Amino acid sequence: LLGIKKDEGPCPSMTMTQRLIGCAVCLALGYILSIGGLFRVVSLLKGNPRPFVIFTTIGTVLSLSAACFLAGPAKQMKQMLDPKRRVVSVTLFACIGTTLALVWFGGSLPGQGGILLLLCGVQLAAQAFYIFSYVPYSDKILERVWKWCASLGDR
Repeated sequence: LLGIKKDEGPCPSMTMTQRLIGCAVCLALGYILSIGGLFRVVSLLKGNPRPFVIFTTIGTVLSLSAACFLAGPAKQMKQMLDPKRRVVSVTLFACIGTTLALVWFGGSLPGQGGILLLLCGVQLAAQAFYIFSYVPYSDKILERVWKWCASLGDR
């Protein structure tokens, strides 16, 4: 199933059903935490960015780690460095690192809330593009959507 051999992954003794459940639980918890981060935007804008950043970033990492149940961490990292996903993966991890660095070491920079909001937005967009890269013909779909959006501006 899904091109995964029985002895692959972090726990080779897990059945495919157990792996799918683990993947689904990680995805669900990750998305719940990311959505929970959105409820902390007011806190971010009032000068307390940590709750927003922690929820959003842990949610993103947890969602990405869900694939480890299916393919294993080594294969997941190899797939992230595939030329088709490399730019998105680097962007994602750069946003995660910059976001965490700003929160813990940035003090109170002017406009810090807006910068963190932008970084987390790019982080979530990069995650969506990364996940979408696994959809067959996704590059063709994105190209058509891009052209359609561009045509709206011409009207």
